[in-house]
This record gives sequence, C-alpha cells and structure tokens, in this order.
Amino acid sequence: MTDKNAGRCAVTGRTVYLEIYGDNKVIYRVVEGTIDTMRGRRRIYGIETEDTLSGELEAIADYSASLTEAVSFAEKLIRSRARPKQIYSRALSSLCVKI
Repeated sequence: MTDKNAGRCAVTGRTVYLEIYGDNKVIYRVVEGTIDTMRGRRRIYGIETEDTLSGELEAIADYSASLTEAVSFAEKLIRSRARPKQIYSRALSSLCVKI
C-alpha cells in the first residue's frame, strides 16, 4: 500500500494577503503560506474563491511562488466573474498560455 500524499508538501501558516468581494457575490482571496522543501522553508501564494450565496469554496493552496502572478490571476478571475468551480480550469488555461 502506498501513501497517496507521499512526496507532497503541505502549505502551513495560511494568511490572507488580499480579499476582494466581487459584484457576483464571490469572494476572491490571495493567501500566503509556507512550505517546507529540501531547500528550506519557502513562501507560497494560493488562490481561494468562495460563493457567499451557496457557500461553495474552492482553493489552490500552492498556486505560485510569485505574489505578482497570484494577484494577476486573482484579477483575471474577478474580471471574468469566475465561479469557485471554475478556478481549476482557469488555472490550467493560464498555465497553457505561459508555456
């Protein structure tokens, strides 16, 4: 039996860096945390979206090591009025554009 979490880094010390209430009743957050790697402790930035009407919450805890990239992605989500369930496909699309 293998541990499906083996080799994964857990994000700890979550702090909300930026929180914006969209006109579509969705809260968009950029969160800061830390991960322990073989090179030591590093900062990481995540994205959270929460629908205040339905209570739906989705998050990517380790979106980027760059605060600028995380804030830019959050701004794209806000402009497009993205719902929580859409952040994964939007993140994948964003990654495809970078490559």
